[in-house]
Amino acid sequence: MTESVTMTLKVPLDVRDVMVEAAKLARENPAFLTHLKKVVDEYQRPTLSTALEQILKRLDDFEKRFELLEGDLQEISDGLDNGPKPEWVKGTGLGRRLTDAGVVEIYRLFEQGFTDKQIAKRFGISTTATGNQRRRYDFEMQARSGR
Repeated sequence: MTESVTMTLKVPLDVRDVMVEAAKLARENPAFLTHLKKVVDEYQRPTLSTALEQILKRLDDFEKRFELLEGDLQEISDGLDNGPKPEWVKGTGLGRRLTDAGVVEIYRLFEQGFTDKQIAKRFGISTTATGNQRRRYDFEMQARSGR
């Protein structure tokens, strides 16, 4: 027979008799402990239906997030595909230049996190021109912060 220990457990009153009986069976029949461990493990492990419910809920949450992201992307895409507004650029071909309003708009897009490529597409200018504006913008921001 294995060694026994005395324990004090705080359980609801209606559970007391069951716990006493379980302790008695565990002392008298070592095979009962194996069965009791299986019962506890199965109780703690989520059932297949519970796991499926959790998976479906998470999938639903992901679908909602995905729809929001799709909407955001569409909004960004719509804004980028409209092309430059007339007040943002002047001239044509190699003589094409940004107006002051165009520079302000590019700076606003920088602050919103758009890439040089996205901005260049929107304005109909090269990524090099956009990169030059970004360097000027970064320089101005550093000067304003006193660096």
